[in-house]
Amino acid sequence: MTIKKAAEKSKEKQRRGKPFKKGQSGNLSGRPKGSKNYKTLAFEERLESLGCDPLKVLATICNNEREETNLRLAAAKELVGYVYPKRKSVELEHKGDLNLESALQKAHQRLKESRQNVNG
Repeated sequence: MTIKKAAEKSKEKQRRGKPFKKGQSGNLSGRPKGSKNYKTLAFEERLESLGCDPLKVLATICNNEREETNLRLAAAKELVGYVYPKRKSVELEHKGDLNLESALQKAHQRLKESRQNVNG
């Protein structure tokens, strides 16, 4: 086998095994972020065909005063995730400023700014 043929085979193997360039991975034109896969879509279609709305069921349980308190609380916990986003931790930067009130004011200001960025 000549050197050229050996080099061509090597390149061909590399293309088959690792089609992406170094530092690049995955299918760049793949499924868009946030789109649902086929199992999720099938599950949603099945729920719809059965006339079942899980959020409605949870809300009914949560509002039914005859249900057990633990069950109502569990339903409320499940519903909260749809209404309020999960909170993220805020790191305090004190940079030598050990005054707690000052650090809290700075953290509060950063929180306000981040909320404005999200909402505005």
